[in-house]
Amino acid sequence: MQPNSTKFNRFSWPWTKLKSIPTYSMFHVSYDKKSQSLIAIPIFMDAVIFKYSFSKDLWEEYTIQPTNQTLITVEILATIKDNKIYLISKNEQLVILELIKHTNRCTIQFIQNPNFLDNLFKLPSRGYYATTSTQDEFYYISNKYFIKYNIKTNKHQILRNSSMQHIESKSIIPVKNKLILFSQIDWVILSIQQYNIENNHWKLLPVKSSYNIRIISATTILHQQMILIIAKDNPFHYFLAVYEIQSKTLKRKAINLPQPCTNLFAVNDKNKDILITKTWIKNQFKKRIPECIEAMITKYYINEMIHIIDNNNRHYQLDVIQILNSA
Repeated sequence: MQPNSTKFNRFSWPWTKLKSIPTYSMFHVSYDKKSQSLIAIPIFMDAVIFKYSFSKDLWEEYTIQPTNQTLITVEILATIKDNKIYLISKNEQLVILELIKHTNRCTIQFIQNPNFLDNLFKLPSRGYYATTSTQDEFYYISNKYFIKYNIKTNKHQILRNSSMQHIESKSIIPVKNKLILFSQIDWVILSIQQYNIENNHWKLLPVKSSYNIRIISATTILHQQMILIIAKDNPFHYFLAVYEIQSKTLKRKAINLPQPCTNLFAVNDKNKDILITKTWIKNQFKKRIPECIEAMITKYYINEMIHIIDNNNRHYQLDVIQILNSA
């Protein structure tokens, strides 16, 4: 538990309450596993953004330099990479924010009408869309287009699109060299498709579930063995479910959620896990054990926390094992 956190016990919910985003504005929130960055960007961005410090349980405020920019309406928080945050604005700009190390400032750069926005923004109606990113590439999918944009080369590619129409903005996630997209048929029947990045091919996955639910947000857990999902089965009831990738099984979990809740992130420090396992091995064994045994122990140890941010900017966390062990 963080030093300043308190248990959120309303209706016996097991979540630990962390510091809320310190404003009532509406936000886009994204987490980058590599840089351990949890970023909150106001939808109507003016002079500040927020980055969460896991060690301090604190949302740190970053001032945008220069500060004389006009108000920007953020349409999409595309990706985070190497202290750079890539946004797409309503007025067809790619906006790059770069956090300056050892300061609470960030710079801002505008790329007017990058080539892929010609296709993205000139549609009569874009309908529903989802976004995700892998390394240097950002993916945008809607009922009209499936587009890959490379943030290094500033080039885009229109890909073969999914046949699914009804999707949420956070319902597509990367799993190794694939993307998994959750959708609904007529907003009722759950459907899952898998996109192979290497061969540009979509595949319909079987769904072993008795639930007719709407997927709101998803994140991989336990080294991408499973996908944790926020879903709802009516306009007001949000809940957690787990999709097991190998068995293709969806299981509902008996863990209550703050409602409504649409932001879900799995947070794990891989380097810290390795250090903990090496220390444990050193304390348990007097002699050096074979490297294969050490590697196996390291592979299966994980300390992973689930962070959620509800629609009122309140922030909570819970150990992923506690979720999996619930009925």
